[in-house]
Amino acid sequence: MAPPALGPHGAVTATGEDVQEGTLRQRNSDENRWTWDRQTDIWKPAVKWGEFFRRWRNPHLDIAQKLNTAGATITLHAAGSHLELSWTQQQVYVREAYVRTYEQVWLSAERSGDAGVILAGQRGIGKTMFIWYLLVRLLQEGQVVLFYPGSYEILLFYHDTVYAAAAALHNAADLSLPCSPRGAQDVCVWSLFDVPEYFDPPEILWAPVCFPVTALSSRFEWTRPFLSSRDVEVKALPLWSRQELSDGFLLFDEADEFMASLELDVLQSWPDPPVLPGYPGVVQLLQEEYAEERPASAEDMRQTLLDIAIDYFGNAPGDVWQGLIRPQEILTDHRYIIALLDSYKSIRQVVTAFPQDMPLPPPSAATLYRALCVYPRHKNYYEAPLLWCVDFKSTWIARTISAEYVGDAQVADVCKLISSSERIPWARSMVRHMFERLVHRRFASILASDTPRQWPLLQMHRVEGSDAMTFAVDPSCSALASRGLPVVLRATEEFETTLPITLASNTYYVPAGTSLPPVDAFAVEFDERGRSATLWLMLTTTSDSEKHDESGRGRRWIRRLVRALQDRLCGSSLPEAAPTTQRTHRTQRPRKEAKLAGPPTVVIHFVLISLTDEGGRVAIEMPEWWDDDIRGIGRRGDVYLLQVPIMAFVKELETRMQVKGRH
Repeated sequence: MAPPALGPHGAVTATGEDVQEGTLRQRNSDENRWTWDRQTDIWKPAVKWGEFFRRWRNPHLDIAQKLNTAGATITLHAAGSHLELSWTQQQVYVREAYVRTYEQVWLSAERSGDAGVILAGQRGIGKTMFIWYLLVRLLQEGQVVLFYPGSYEILLFYHDTVYAAAAALHNAADLSLPCSPRGAQDVCVWSLFDVPEYFDPPEILWAPVCFPVTALSSRFEWTRPFLSSRDVEVKALPLWSRQELSDGFLLFDEADEFMASLELDVLQSWPDPPVLPGYPGVVQLLQEEYAEERPASAEDMRQTLLDIAIDYFGNAPGDVWQGLIRPQEILTDHRYIIALLDSYKSIRQVVTAFPQDMPLPPPSAATLYRALCVYPRHKNYYEAPLLWCVDFKSTWIARTISAEYVGDAQVADVCKLISSSERIPWARSMVRHMFERLVHRRFASILASDTPRQWPLLQMHRVEGSDAMTFAVDPSCSALASRGLPVVLRATEEFETTLPITLASNTYYVPAGTSLPPVDAFAVEFDERGRSATLWLMLTTTSDSEKHDESGRGRRWIRRLVRALQDRLCGSSLPEAAPTTQRTHRTQRPRKEAKLAGPPTVVIHFVLISLTDEGGRVAIEMPEWWDDDIRGIGRRGDVYLLQVPIMAFVKELETRMQVKGRH
């Protein structure tokens, strides 16, 4: 049989006698199936990469096990300096998503060896790190890998040797790559690369024999032609969980020095630690969070700062880890970005124009997307995402932007967005964050003649047999609660501190510009004798169900709020009702006239606000402090569900605005 004809870049012209045996995974690792006419003047041994290659081609058993273990950490020991690896000191945190996506990529290659994969996900989520993880996994399996680390050379890991060629030679027509004499589809060369920011990657990286894997690039002029040249599959990397962010932070190159500063400079000097010049904003945040309490340890403070960073900056490690150690700087940066989104036109552009074919913002909106997150929604993780969703990146960003859309002039714009969101499901959560403020506005608005005396509440019960504090509406009993949320004319007070300056009856308190409290609003009722109060905590289903309370922020906040209420009760026979204006006037706390026996009673109810009418399918995981800590500070009340169907509510708002306009 005549030898196969070689096409450009080592591609083999297939013949009728081609035979494919086993899977691509097996064929690729069989050295006897490969041939390569190496140009010795171009491809030269890369001696400095030899130790790296040997380490990962035949890793020790414990290292090999870590590669397939979610939560493990590996150290790459890559030759040379690589900027993208420097911030974790060449350490890679093995996410569960990495382990699963590795198998996804293999499935794509098995389906079509001449296709390719693009990795998509939120900015700063770790796509480049996954490419390095993919490299060492493939080397472990004996694969042939073409690797471009964004430098002046291209690396080829071929059997027992690493070769390098100058990246400037990538357009040479005779630059050869290994191939199989059995045909073009028999094997593939894995091609792994990230797109450099300022210059084009070598074209040989997507030669016919290659199966390229790369990260989605913000360079539109390059990414779209690459997508159109191959049948590329898009794989999604999800947002990081809180546990992953906590574990991964310890790999951060500044983590050790920062933890030492918390221990030596902050904890040992508490409650008056010095300002930390290298970590602006850290001491101020800790003092606001702990108040009179003393942090248990440096680790306790780290966990608190992590929860704050997540609430402010979302779930991608780049912003979260920087925001943990330098919150003041990152907050300033994000306030500038939020200002760009602070218009109906900008938000509508994001909502209506988000590209589903390639989850990447257009260049004109790239800066806006720094205030947003992009995440996949799967039916099955091993299939392509059903939908790419866009939302505000964090609770704080959602609150800050939505606060601008509660006035009469903006309500019409929000209603239009909400109505259109039914046809654009990828932005539904983002739009509903804006709707959340309108719900709170309704609870404190001037009463109409058809307003009921109480908002009807459904009783929720703890799900039996559940390890977590999961509450749901029990369909086996009468769900309608015996009491409702009282409908009264309430003033609205927005507060930007940990607690409002004053606490008054008939006032609806809404946080703005703060990551606390761990609820979306609260209201207080005082009884006639002034010796007890009822506290209503409100949480909407648009909010992140995981309130990041591992550090005890919610417990500390609820304790401070209840103590403030008790002080208020002890200070006067009856708290003065708040004025019925849009903002509550701040008044001085009355002096305590006498010390009464025993602390006043504060009953705490929790109200989950659902934007649907599917009460039987709504569940919430209550924070730990609801079970463990409430008893020590107040009397635990009930958990309720308040249903506010979003479209019906919008129609009601539109009707009220039309009536108001005619008058």
